Amino acid sequence: MYKSMKNIMLNTIEHMETCYNSIEDSPDYIDTDFCHLRFHRGDLIVLAARPSIGKTSFAFSLGNHVALNKNIPVGYISLGCDSSYFDDFHTGAHFLSIELGISTTKIRNCMFTDSDFQKIKEAAETLSEAHIYLINEPNSSFDTLERKAKTLIKEKQVQLIIINGFESFEELVDSEKKDYRLNLEIILERLKTLAMEQHVPIIFEMEIPPAESDTEPSLRDFKKYMIIPTMADMVLFLHRDSSQEDYEKQDAELIVLNKNGWSGCVCTTFDPATTAFGRRE
Repeated sequence: MYKSMKNIMLNTIEHMETCYNSIEDSPDYIDTDFCHLRFHRGDLIVLAARPSIGKTSFAFSLGNHVALNKNIPVGYISLGCDSSYFDDFHTGAHFLSIELGISTTKIRNCMFTDSDFQKIKEAAETLSEAHIYLINEPNSSFDTLERKAKTLIKEKQVQLIIINGFESFEELVDSEKKDYRLNLEIILERLKTLAMEQHVPIIFEMEIPPAESDTEPSLRDFKKYMIIPTMADMVLFLHRDSSQEDYEKQDAELIVLNKNGWSGCVCTTFDPATTAFGRRE
């Protein structure tokens, strides 16, 4: 039995219209308006990239946009950063740089004009109203993270949790080699349960091994820890050409793999001066 292109297109549009309307009207989704990303509440999401590509900068750019433009409270929990990196000044300078497009170096070293400083103060007032909450818990146990996450959700109505330094969970750091995979599976199961019970998407950053050539990352890069993308609802691979000059604005890609059936590549940009990611024009 043949199918005509007319019937195929009619069925395709009907399906897309149903999906689009259900997502727009549904309280089960968060539409970020950032890089065309929509998250299902209760999903466990992996943000993966090779070293020094900008996972944390992408997460900050995403959270900044969602909190300011969608008025959605966002919580960051860092497990791998020491206090000197995650102190108020470094964090504040990072967010100001993303918001203003002024180099982080200039902001951190106070290398700006009077007019720049006025813009910085105005942006600081705007950011001070943003529903963004940060917790630094180096080498935390899962129990501690769970308690902190539930506090953010209950007291601050946080609707999106982002975890930096996933590999730094106390249970993983202290694992014997033979127990690592088991502990990894247990943590993934508990993260998924937390996301579902609290009805929020949880994103965790994951570093994948460097490659000899500048090829796009793929599921093969998880190697023996394939359980990670298997248990996640969505995998976001962040990729850019790390060999480009540091001062040049770069094209970047977000490769999306979704268990619910959608996959594809989203175009974005990376500004090395501000470490901000944004929508490609």
